[in-house]
Amino acid sequence: MRAVRYHEFGGADVLDVDEVSRPTPDRDEVLVEMRAASVNRVDVMFRTGEYGQVPLPSVPGGDGAGVVAAVGEAVDRFEPGERVVASGMDRAAGGTFAEYAAVPETKLAALPADVPFDTAAALANVGVAAWLALEELAGVQAGDRVLVHGGSGGVGHAELIFANAPSDCQSTETAIRYTAVVYNSICTTSI
Repeated sequence: MRAVRYHEFGGADVLDVDEVSRPTPDRDEVLVEMRAASVNRVDVMFRTGEYGQVPLPSVPGGDGAGVVAAVGEAVDRFEPGERVVASGMDRAAGGTFAEYAAVPETKLAALPADVPFDTAAALANVGVAAWLALEELAGVQAGDRVLVHGGSGGVGHAELIFANAPSDCQSTETAIRYTAVVYNSICTTSI
């Protein structure tokens, strides 16, 4: 399979597309055929070495979306053929910038059929961070007023979308669907 990797720390010029062996999922992992992956600031920081050293060569990417290809024997939440989104991958174990990635079951969520793979991958990290900030840390309730500092950044724009969601977006799945619709309308608007 093909995977984007870097063999040394540095700028984007250290990235190569290499032929590597397809990973085999451990007992608690899911092998995901990646359909989309996103680049976050932390990916750049790992590649340059400013966020800590990872074993080299390294496959970048902490977020992605795809289809389950195989599961480890201890996995009970997913089956081959299911659509999933991954977030928060362990950088030492390998990332999502590959045709296949072995992902811990705990780092996956079911992906609704009506949410595109690229949208899910783009929202995985920032969407989770925004949701946790609003729901768990701030305890925002329907009708509350919310001030978002840095609304043009990844987490900030997701917080703006969530904060303006209709009051019936009380479940994570409903919020994901709503955010995907809003996100796609923003990203496909002609300027």
